[in-house]
Amino acid sequence: MKTVYLHIGTFKTGTTALQKILFANRQKLLENGYFYPDIGIPNKYNPGQIALSWSFTHDKDFYVLPYKTFDLRDIRERALADIEAHDADNIIISSEYFSLFSTEQVAQVKQMFDGFKVVIILYLRRQDKFFLSLYSEQVKKGYAKDIKDFCEEFEERGNYYKILKSWSTVFGDENLVIKIYPESRPRDWLISDFLQTLNISLEPSQLTHGKKAFNVSLSGKSLKIMRFLNRWLLERFSLPKAWCLWLYLHPLQRQRPKTVVSWIPEWLLSNEILAPDDKDALLRQYKPLNRKVSEEYLDQESHPFIWSQVEKQN
Repeated sequence: MKTVYLHIGTFKTGTTALQKILFANRQKLLENGYFYPDIGIPNKYNPGQIALSWSFTHDKDFYVLPYKTFDLRDIRERALADIEAHDADNIIISSEYFSLFSTEQVAQVKQMFDGFKVVIILYLRRQDKFFLSLYSEQVKKGYAKDIKDFCEEFEERGNYYKILKSWSTVFGDENLVIKIYPESRPRDWLISDFLQTLNISLEPSQLTHGKKAFNVSLSGKSLKIMRFLNRWLLERFSLPKAWCLWLYLHPLQRQRPKTVVSWIPEWLLSNEILAPDDKDALLRQYKPLNRKVSEEYLDQESHPFIWSQVEKQN
C-alpha cells in the first residue's frame, strides 16, 4: 500500500520555503522512493499543490490566476493517475490551504485517497507570532486595517484545536504528526525535521536550495507606512491594485527603502505592531484551546502545555 504524506501547513510555518525545496528536488526525492507530484502547482514560485486543495473548496470548473488557469474538473483524477504511474511507494503533497478544511471537506480528501495509507503532517506556531507574520503578509498585499481588527477577522486561523479535530475525526489521531514550530531555529531546521519525519535518507546539504528570498520580512515601521498608504490610496482613492503594487507595495520591500525607513526615530514611528500586553491577551484568548491541543494531541512530557504566556522580551 502506498503512503501519502499530506503536509497541511499551517500557514506561516515556513511552508513556501519547504515546498520550494521539495519542488526543486523532485527527481532526487523520486530516486529515494518519494514522489512530489507537480499537478496542481502554479509555478516554481508557488510550489505547493494549491489547485488540488482548491478543488475541494471552490465550486467552479476553472480557477484563474494572473499567471495560470487551472482546470479543476478532473484534477483529482489526474493527480491519482500521476501517482499510480510512478513506482514510488511514498507520495508527498503539500498545501497550507488544507488546514482551512471543514470536517466534511476532510472526508472528501479521505475518499480521494481511499486505498492509500494517509499521514497528516502539520506545524503549529504560537498564535501571537503567527498573527504577526500573517498580518505582515496581508499588508504587503494591500490590507489596510490594524492588527486587532485583523486578529478578529481571522480568529479561526488561530484555533488549532478545531483544525486538529477536523482531521483527527476523519483520519484518526494515530495518523496525525503534529510539530511545534520554534521561533529560534537553525536555518535548515524545517527541511531537516521534515526529512526525518518522513524517514527520507537525505541531508539538507544534499538538496538544492534556491537563492531567492520568499516572504520578505518587514519592520514594524515599514508595515505601518504601507498600511497607511493602503488605507488612503487603495481604500479612500480606490487606486487599482496593480498601480499600488508598482508605486509602493513592491518598492517598500526592497533593501534601500527598508534601510531609509529604519532611520526614522523610534519616538516618531515605533516598530511595535503588537504590544506585549496585546500578545498576552491573544494567548489568553486561545489558552483553553491550546490546553486541549496539549492534552489530546501532544506528548505531555515534551509539551505539558504550549504557549501559556508570552515572554516579555519576545
